[in-house]
Amino acid sequence: MKVSKTIPQFCQVEQISVSQYHAMKREGWNPDEEAIGRLVRISNDAHRRWQRQRERATELGIRGALPPEEIAALRDAEAARSRASEDDSPEEDPP
Repeated sequence: MKVSKTIPQFCQVEQISVSQYHAMKREGWNPDEEAIGRLVRISNDAHRRWQRQRERATELGIRGALPPEEIAALRDAEAARSRASEDDSPEEDPP
């Protein structure tokens, strides 16, 4: 089962304040959020994507949001890794 986090839980894991999270959100570099009714959750996949984006931003010397082309490149690389792992999975025997 995939577990998602609330904003305060995400902040605790990342050791940032909730106000810092909201500042990141205003600047456009928060993780993707999922709305479940009135709740806002951050999936583990969104958390991992955000961490990769932050790592890339650090490599480029960017504090805030990555340029859209960098985000697209990271998503393309993630999709390629996903396809490669699917190709490596064993085939099921026919019935």
